[in-house]
Amino acid sequence: MTKAVLFDMDGLMLNTKLTWKEAEKQMLSDLHKEYDLEIAKKYQGMRVSGVVEVMIREYNLPISQEEGEKILTKKMVDNYDNPKLSLFDGCKELVQNLFESREFAMAIASSSPQVVIEKMARRFGIGEFFDLFISGEEVVNGKPAPDIYLKAAEILKVEPKNCAVLEDAPNGGISGKNAGMKVIAIYNKTFYKPEDFNGIANLIVDSLRDLNTNAINNVLSS
Repeated sequence: MTKAVLFDMDGLMLNTKLTWKEAEKQMLSDLHKEYDLEIAKKYQGMRVSGVVEVMIREYNLPISQEEGEKILTKKMVDNYDNPKLSLFDGCKELVQNLFESREFAMAIASSSPQVVIEKMARRFGIGEFFDLFISGEEVVNGKPAPDIYLKAAEILKVEPKNCAVLEDAPNGGISGKNAGMKVIAIYNKTFYKPEDFNGIANLIVDSLRDLNTNAINNVLSS
């Protein structure tokens, strides 16, 4: 493959309200703290270590970094058993459309731990469509650094300029842009507005339903 589509996961493919956000709220409740949306905006798109670092600092949590990472990861994994959890409209259709086109290598490049990515893929039966799962745990620097996307391109043997990154958060979009890739923003309406991606994204859309092979090829050739 000479082209690739790299998916973020949480907030892009499915609602973080029932995964990350619920895990964060559960951890905070256990520590007698109340979830704050403004604090949450500071760490959207970061890997677990970054999220926990911000939470400990901003909420003054009485736990260590290591304890926080273990607690948050376990709660996220457990939350994937929630029967209310579902992929966003158009997600599975887009994944299948890209896979069946045979034009693109495909990866999920997520700040979530590998165990969480794998559980999501099993839960929704989409693992077979992807060539690679890569977690923020596997690189030195998490998003918004470009490490995770550059490593994905390296493993897939696709030049960064021929990669399209699908992201819902500016931090992730900056990661893709800094990797020299084209960025498509499907913005997370809980936290952001389209203008938050100005200067970051090559294309901004409302939903994964707005994307197909032609739209992604147009971005890659622009």
